[in-house]
Amino acid sequence: MELSKAAVLKSVIAELEITRRLQEKALMDQYKLTYDRLRPLHMLRTTLEGLTTPGRIGSGVLNATLCTGGGWLARKLLLGKSPGLFKKMLGTLLEMGVTGLLGKLGGSFESRG
Repeated sequence: MELSKAAVLKSVIAELEITRRLQEKALMDQYKLTYDRLRPLHMLRTTLEGLTTPGRIGSGVLNATLCTGGGWLARKLLLGKSPGLFKKMLGTLLEMGVTGLLGKLGGSFESRG
């Protein structure tokens, strides 16, 4: 009986060693993948790809940035520095209007292709 128990125990230990090696290899593979993805250059590259790829969330960020920049530019070109309170309020309304208009037009241009 003790001989069979020892054989079963050795068999179980061998199976556990194989399982441990497989898990260790999977863990090292995942570590290498995570390390590669967290490198600053890789993160910068994927962020820039996301901003320029159409149909992804980044295109919405790029669209919002362009719309806001267009509104700001319209305000600065039409009103200049805006020293008075009325001109500042008018400039803010103009900026919001142009931003909204560019946002609506930007969506229609994207859907047209």
